[in-house]
Amino acid sequence: MRILRWLLLPPAVVLGISIGASNRDMATLRLEPLPYAIDVPLYMVIFGAGFAGMLIGALAMWWRDGRVRRKVRAEHHRVRDLEKELAREHDELTRVRKLARGEGTEGEPRRLEGPKAA
Repeated sequence: MRILRWLLLPPAVVLGISIGASNRDMATLRLEPLPYAIDVPLYMVIFGAGFAGMLIGALAMWWRDGRVRRKVRAEHHRVRDLEKELAREHDELTRVRKLARGEGTEGEPRRLEGPKAA
């Protein structure tokens, strides 16, 4: 990934500088229903449109992947609950094995008493 970045970054910088240097003429930017107009360099319009396009694309991807994120979050909660249940079952199994070996709950052997005389 680092190599790819170093291969693509210098040409992108050179391209951006050349676009900025060759498009210094002024352009009038208007939003038609509004009576306002602003004069800006053409390269700012080009870079602004590119930035707006990337922002809209990123928001569209985020919106599209929302279902996947929701599903992953639900699966994460399910795995956490199953791990808790597995830990409880393991503790119960350990307790039952100790009782079957004749150990007390503290890990010490239990003393079994014979039948009491009447």
